[in-house]
Amino acid sequence: MEEEKTPNKKKLVDRIFKPVMIICAIIIVCSIIALKLSTWNDARRIENIMQNGTTEQKIQVIFTEHFEKDYDLVNSSFDEEFKVAELTLREKYESTIDYSVKNAAVAFIGLAKYLFQIEGIESISVDFNYTFLDEYGNESEKPGILSGTTKEEMSDVNYDNFPNMVWDDYTKLEKVARFIVSPALKKASE
Repeated sequence: MEEEKTPNKKKLVDRIFKPVMIICAIIIVCSIIALKLSTWNDARRIENIMQNGTTEQKIQVIFTEHFEKDYDLVNSSFDEEFKVAELTLREKYESTIDYSVKNAAVAFIGLAKYLFQIEGIESISVDFNYTFLDEYGNESEKPGILSGTTKEEMSDVNYDNFPNMVWDDYTKLEKVARFIVSPALKKASE
């Protein structure tokens, strides 16, 4: 009698296990298709913004695509009269001041590379905000690095090699841009 129960158990397992595995496989395939469609829709949406969106929308797309992992976008705008893209950024992660300044210099070059590809942008101004303590211990967020440049000033820059040169010595950026580290930030690094 025990021998008869074993085949029934096997049949029961086969009847339950196979349909469950088929359902799981269908769910996995549908999830992969949904993910691919979502990625495709995002790419189409971004492409549409870059072709038909406003300059401010394009600035936000570039920031999100290339810089969002390291920085928060505090503010961005585009002045159509003066053709200036203005951004205020804040680092997401704490680091040494030296590293932060070098990273900001390289990020500034990257921003210039992408923003100057947008029709109508002739100059950029980027502030990098930091949290400072006053003499009473009160915190305030203020620009620690002020930077700006024009499309013309950056026209000779090799965007593949220049970031490495600037990482080694951020003062090299001053040849093609204004890159001012505030006295308060310099003091904080001492």
